[in-house]
Amino acid sequence: GGDGSTVRYHSMLSRYTEGLAGMLTVLKADPEKGRRLSAVNYSLKKLFRVAYAGDDWSFSNNRIIMEVKDPERLTTTKTGVAYLEWVKDDNGFCYELQLPPAQMHQMFEIMQEDLRRNFPQYDAGIEKRKMKCLVLRRTSKSDKLKSAGGKPSIYIDPFRCELQNKPLTSMVQQLALKFLAKSPLPLIDETGYKGNVDLAIKANMSNPQSLAAALQDYGLDLIEAERTIDVLVIKDRPGTLKAKL
Repeated sequence: GGDGSTVRYHSMLSRYTEGLAGMLTVLKADPEKGRRLSAVNYSLKKLFRVAYAGDDWSFSNNRIIMEVKDPERLTTTKTGVAYLEWVKDDNGFCYELQLPPAQMHQMFEIMQEDLRRNFPQYDAGIEKRKMKCLVLRRTSKSDKLKSAGGKPSIYIDPFRCELQNKPLTSMVQQLALKFLAKSPLPLIDETGYKGNVDLAIKANMSNPQSLAAALQDYGLDLIEAERTIDVLVIKDRPGTLKAKL
């Protein structure tokens, strides 16, 4: 009963809900109101990604490894009508978590526990794995990146990137999570650059070779190399059956 204004703790999981677009909402922590997370019509792979990536969104799709017999229960490459039919076939979920101030910093740990309880057929966790990566590195000791100051701004589209007085990580994050998300190689930043930068390049942001060529003017390069990195691994748990909501 009521209008929900008195609710302090709430955790809810349901099947696909007709008429709602797939979306994720994660509110910032509020010392008076707590925090809320809502994932609408998400695949199970996406729910695991949200739970384990946390606020820094460190796990792009190429840093998620699925060691399962039936990956189609977690994700699909289908699009359009075929995707809609797939997500309706017990493959789409709505999840919501509302926490009081005392628990709001445990949001993602609580979400992980909820997924373990509701989908006991899977084990998920962070592991170290050695794999080939795209490594962003500096090629010169000369600082060609240091910002001249000014109002911080960032603009990035598929063919251009401009940073003014912003951290280099703001570009790296956009590349990893958006433009290079379909690359089989995770993007790793090994520049070690801490200050804000000014940078303006024209390149195909989804093409590592094009990016590497454009970054040369700033004493940067993008190479392929093996690294041991954190990845999210989702496995079948032996001796369990698929959970039915």
